[in-house]
Amino acid sequence: MLTLLTAELEHAVNQLFDDIQAIEESAEAAHALCNCRGRDLKLLTAILQ
Repeated sequence: MLTLLTAELEHAVNQLFDDIQAIEESAEAAHALCNCRGRDLKLLTAILQ
């Protein structure tokens, strides 16, 4: 039983880190896109904070 819970917890933690990484990559892509188009990043920065 403990092994099953540990495996489920490990999976949940790994999924959480994957989700966080995906969010960070999306934010970086949006930032780069704004820079390419010469847009002001103040609004994007405020949203991300």
